[in-house]
Amino acid sequence: SIAAKDPHTSPALRAAISAVSGRWDTVCAREAVWQKELQIALQHGSTLDATLAQLGDWLRKAEARVRRLEPVRLDAPRAELVTKYNRFREQKLELERTRLRVSGLADTTLFLTSTSSSSTSTSSSSPDAPASFDASRTELASIARRLAKLLKVCGGHLADIERVVGIS
Repeated sequence: SIAAKDPHTSPALRAAISAVSGRWDTVCAREAVWQKELQIALQHGSTLDATLAQLGDWLRKAEARVRRLEPVRLDAPRAELVTKYNRFREQKLELERTRLRVSGLADTTLFLTSTSSSSTSTSSSSPDAPASFDASRTELASIARRLAKLLKVCGGHLADIERVVGIS
């Protein structure tokens, strides 16, 4: 080591390393506290719950809109099929935009859940934190599955109409 070779720089180098190590420990401690505060704000603030409720309501309405477009009679007049095609296409685009939002929320919740179990700060920890995140992750997974199913339904109807009408 450099410090062992030069006895004159050894104490100064050790002091500098110790100072940097102390600052690093302080940064890590602050990060852990900040992360825990963020988790608590997300859990106890109604933002995530309100967002999940909003997404659930929106998804129920989207499912109802798709059901109203069904059944698709492929022997219907061309104009009717083109109208349904456009409505299914609009619905699919809206579903795809929402899927990105759900994916982002799921990633954030997963990240916060995984870091909450590795965080060392316990003074501001909520005993309901893991259960709250698990419930949120479960709800987001359910919404994501329903979105994927609805996207598949819309995609199937679009493909059928494209084939019959000759839209490419």
